[in-house]
Amino acid sequence: MKKIISFFILLIVFILMPVSSVFAISVGVKPKELNLNIPLGRETKSEILVFNAGKELALYQVLPDAYNNKISVEPADFRLEPDGNQIVKVIVKTWQPGKFVTDISIIARPIGAGGIPVVSGVKVPIVITASSAIFWFISGIILFFCFLGIHMVILKKRKRNIK
Repeated sequence: MKKIISFFILLIVFILMPVSSVFAISVGVKPKELNLNIPLGRETKSEILVFNAGKELALYQVLPDAYNNKISVEPADFRLEPDGNQIVKVIVKTWQPGKFVTDISIIARPIGAGGIPVVSGVKVPIVITASSAIFWFISGIILFFCFLGIHMVILKKRKRNIK
């Protein structure tokens, strides 16, 4: 009988025991995705607003999941107070034409958390379309001369019909 009473007393003590600390971290971002059309060889910048939606001071890390040679972020690491925010610049530069799809990861860690750290994070999809301005310029010139040639042929036919 004493064992049963001891068990219930211990059970009640553990249930009613106050929790020493609880860390709740949260991360929010705007915009929810980035779509960038960039000319080859030129640096293009965009921005992401990162905000601490939690109630604890937290460390934030921002990094591209791929294409580290094309995408960089500034700042990559920072601290945010509760309800604080930080603008992160996303800088893209490439010499290779094409469409590149990846994510920008934003990870939040609580400061001073004991035991196993709880990490929160989000991914912002980024789509980069890189094209050459020279390609469009040359295409425009070729189209212009095609239309000019067609127009000249039409004018020659009209002159023949007049005579």
